[in-house]
Amino acid sequence: AAMDTRLAAAVPSCYITSWRKLWSTIGPQDAEQNMLPFIGNELDFGDFPLAFAPKPYMMNLAIQDFFNIVGARHTFKEASRVYGMFGEKDKLAKFEADDTHGYSKPRREACVEWFAKHLQGREIDYTEPERALESDQDLWATPTGQGVTSYDDAETMASLNRKFANKIMYTEKKPIRLPEIETERGRIIDKAKELSAFVRTHGEFDLQNRGTIEVQGIKVELISYVVENGITLPALLFHPESSSGSSKQAVLWISNHNKGEDADGDIIELARAGHYVLAPDIRGQGELARPSTRSGLFVKWFSPDWDMPLMAFHVNRSLVGMRANDISRSAEMLSQLSGGARVL
Repeated sequence: AAMDTRLAAAVPSCYITSWRKLWSTIGPQDAEQNMLPFIGNELDFGDFPLAFAPKPYMMNLAIQDFFNIVGARHTFKEASRVYGMFGEKDKLAKFEADDTHGYSKPRREACVEWFAKHLQGREIDYTEPERALESDQDLWATPTGQGVTSYDDAETMASLNRKFANKIMYTEKKPIRLPEIETERGRIIDKAKELSAFVRTHGEFDLQNRGTIEVQGIKVELISYVVENGITLPALLFHPESSSGSSKQAVLWISNHNKGEDADGDIIELARAGHYVLAPDIRGQGELARPSTRSGLFVKWFSPDWDMPLMAFHVNRSLVGMRANDISRSAEMLSQLSGGARVL
């Protein structure tokens, strides 16, 4: 509806909400529902009906949908103002059924009534008759119902991805002399920054002490610091056991999941050896992990590892680039906390 100018009326069902409500609940969904970088281009769900205005458009909603109904109502209110500017406020409507995600009978009936009014110019009170559903096999478009088992030359997403990976694979001859190696190293770093949308931020850390604990006789400070506007990292600062530690190299420790998972093992040993160790939670980990509100198969299909990268792509960034900045800024923070020690 937003893109095809041939359509005369539209009734999208069970999708429209608002990005603010979607992000604060279930997060980004199926790949085809993410037109990147949507939010980075200053777009929201309201831009779908606005692109269709002032033609007839009805939002067909389910109150119990996992696409938040409050977000849908906000979007309807926004779109109503624009339709009003066209003098066509009656051509925008919403229908709410008190049921769950899908295309239920009440919404199908509302859809037929809307199209009858705006495509045929007649008001009707439509009740859908009982119908016998076609069998799955009758609806198959190939002998087996699957392209990959019906055609010898069929491609799958895996085979297409493999071909694409081979096409873009780095195949240049490896440098062998030191000047060539340094040039190539610089080129790879620049390319990595470009592909990851890496942005190196600066500014005050606004260091905060959140308390002090002791782990196996080692002093540990609970701190937080700002790495970019609106992003504060919580971290553990392990002080070296001996006073000579300030002259040794400091260690920045990035855990796989959260900052405390190695606190009583390898990190303690480094502190005993005289090193300052800073263990922050970078974006999406530990205290900064995105809690999942999903259940059942949705946990498997849309994990936090799906949510966070897509959220970053939507704002024209990448989670890899953001985390790289978290690490870079944390290294700078550790250098200050350890009295200028070299950071590993």
